[in-house]
Amino acid sequence: MNQSLIRSLQIISFALTSGLLMIGIVFIGLHFIIFEQQPMLPEQRTVPLWLLSIVVAIMASIVAVMMSGQLLKNATEKIRNGTYVPPPNAPPMVLLSEVLIFNYRSAHILRLAMIEGSGILGLLLFLISGNLLALIGPAIALAVLLAFFSTETKVMSWVNEQTEFIEQSRNSQYREPPPQNSL
Repeated sequence: MNQSLIRSLQIISFALTSGLLMIGIVFIGLHFIIFEQQPMLPEQRTVPLWLLSIVVAIMASIVAVMMSGQLLKNATEKIRNGTYVPPPNAPPMVLLSEVLIFNYRSAHILRLAMIEGSGILGLLLFLISGNLLALIGPAIALAVLLAFFSTETKVMSWVNEQTEFIEQSRNSQYREPPPQNSL
């Protein structure tokens, strides 16, 4: 079961990353072929769209990592306390590792979708402004997506760390959960 859950994580990572790449290719092609390198709108006098692209990519990456980390921390805490109730759509899970991977997958989807969304917004801002600097935001988003690409080693390392924490805390006094940034 763990192998299929990890494989589904890899498929999700690949789909979201390749989706950003494909949309990027289409938008860049539209800019150079259809619009003949002309912006759809004249450059704004307020915040440049290329700067907005970069800021959104950075902020979305930070918020996505923080939100997914908090989601995982809460799930781990509930599992440790014995108060975890799987959502109605969850597959039957018997092993602790299956429950952990299921929660990791949920947080991972949230994290990657937020980052991909910021990249797509950056591509749209590039298409509107025609400014190549607007592609920095999508490049940042793509780099972050690749950094969080699921591998069996990353996932199992996290699962083993959480399993150890849960087992130790069940046998001793309460401790803070380990940091969730090692995803």
